[in-house]
Amino acid sequence: MVLSHMVSPLSHGLFHGVISQSGAPVDIFQEDKRGSYRKTVLDIATRLGCSTLGQDVEVVECLQGVDRDVFYYAAMNVSKENIGRGFGQLVDKDFAESPFYVMEPEAAFASGEFAKVPLMIGFNKDGGIHRINYRYVQKPSNFKS
Repeated sequence: MVLSHMVSPLSHGLFHGVISQSGAPVDIFQEDKRGSYRKTVLDIATRLGCSTLGQDVEVVECLQGVDRDVFYYAAMNVSKENIGRGFGQLVDKDFAESPFYVMEPEAAFASGEFAKVPLMIGFNKDGGIHRINYRYVQKPSNFKS
């Protein structure tokens, strides 16, 4: 997601403009980001035979030892089965030596903590429509004017 680079301190100064075509680091449909994304990773770990009973670091170490093609296949199957949950971004400032996200992307954009470069945004016809929950669309209070 190109817009992610606008809010990441690791990407500052690496580009002079942004053309974004679909995909955004802001997930309006996901309330419990950490819990949901963690569950996705644990589902993948379980499918790949990694124990999920220990510490998260043990799960990560196990997943890092899995062949990338095997991991990709398992991840795509979990993602297809859990439309709307899937993967997402995680603020990694508390555990990464060089964090990509130091705050939620929404907070970065709202506070002005992003790269101030020319931006062109586009979208594809029906892009991401499969993720929209019909019940969400039926509730006008979910949309801001």
